[in-house]
Parts: sequence; structure tokens; C-alpha cells
Amino acid sequence: MKKMLIVLMMTCIFLAGCGITVSKTDESAESGPIEKSENAIEPLTIKELTDNWPESICYQADGVWANPLCTEMEIDEPMTLSILAETMEGSLRMKIVNTDTLEVCFDEKNPDGAYSVSIDKMGIYQIRFYAKEHVGSVEIAPE
Repeated sequence: MKKMLIVLMMTCIFLAGCGITVSKTDESAESGPIEKSENAIEPLTIKELTDNWPESICYQADGVWANPLCTEMEIDEPMTLSILAETMEGSLRMKIVNTDTLEVCFDEKNPDGAYSVSIDKMGIYQIRFYAKEHVGSVEIAPE
């Protein structure tokens, strides 16, 4: 019993240090709905990224942190990409990388304005968004 109490106390101390609240429940009580606490961890969603490739890929950020946030696009023939970007606050580094050759086709810190990127090789390309409190947007579409 003493060992179990020590293990329980150590677990509580560990979980309290992680921002998780532990409380004793009455075992005879019925299970009810679980209420969300203010320290609960939300499942990761990528609401900032809308991937409608081959029509477009859009990124809308309002204070985003990412290291990195990624999506992929398949290029079937040589093409030129049109990139419209805006950085209002924070920082963003955006890269477009060929996943086969690891060739970097685009690498821009705090992109702001219009860019054209020529893609000569067919393959899968990864778009990587490295963000720190970034507020802004990026739209990528074939020309």
C-alpha cells in the first residue's frame, strides 16, 4: 500500500509538472461527459493549409508556429508556379523541395509579393512552411 501511494504521488507530481490536472474520482459514480479543461491538448489540425492541387495550395496564418508545416504536390510536366505571398507579422521561411533529388527550387524568408518559380523536372515536390508567430498568407498555383 505504501509503495502504491508513493507511485501515485510521483505520477501526480509528474503530471502536474506537465500541465495535466489529476483528480480523484468516485468509483461508484456514473461516467458522464468529459469536460474540456483549459490545459487540455487539442488534436493537431492543419486548418491553415488548403491543398487543392493542381488548382492551388493556400496557406492562411494568424500567429502560426510550425517547424515545418508541409504539404506535397505532384508535378507531371515542366511548369511555372505563381506564388503570391504576404507576411504581416512574425516570420516565415518557405521552401519548395524536390523529394527525389532534394533540390531546393524556392527558398524565401518572409516572402512578400509575387514570385515565379520554374519547375523543370517531374516528380513530387514538398512545400515546407517554417513559421514563428506568422501572420500572413501564401497562394501557390500553376501559371
